[in-house]
Amino acid sequence: MTTETEHTEALRKEVRKLMIDRGVEYGSLHIMADALTERTGRRVSRQNVCFALTGYRQTKAYHRMLLDLKAILEVWPPDKAA
Repeated sequence: MTTETEHTEALRKEVRKLMIDRGVEYGSLHIMADALTERTGRRVSRQNVCFALTGYRQTKAYHRMLLDLKAILEVWPPDKAA
């Protein structure tokens, strides 16, 4: 049985792999933050994206952010960046 922390860590690694596969660099975190802001309707900063991706913050909100990042990356690149 996996704990919530282990599940979040596995999700974090999956998102990082998707970033690599899609060619999204850490320098592009502002683009990811903008995509998250558009998707969620709430302001998301680059720092928050970084916290989620590094595992520095492991709360339910950051887990949700990772789920949203995964969904965004699965259809990357967005039309406006293509």
